[in-house]
Amino acid sequence: MNGTNGRADRYVSVTRDITAQRRGDLKRLPVDTLKIDRAFVHDLPHDPDDVAIARANIALGRRPNLSTVAAGVETVAQKSFLGAEGRDAFQGC
Repeated sequence: MNGTNGRADRYVSVTRDITAQRRGDLKRLPVDTLKIDRAFVHDLPHDPDDVAIARANIALGRRPNLSTVAAGVETVAQKSFLGAEGRDAFQGC
């Protein structure tokens, strides 16, 4: 399968149907840190798809006891964008 920018070749797609009975599972994710993969950081802040993915991850991390880490931050533009969006930590800068 070849998706946008070849990403479908490198990532596994996971889908979870959230029904009323399973909604509580989503609220209690067994994680304390969400990591934004370097593949989505590389073209920030210029790629609108990567911007949307980063913003969605950071938004999920805005709940108590959950943090967001961006991996592969290598440029001032990437660090500035992620910092302004509210990420908690960087890797690679």
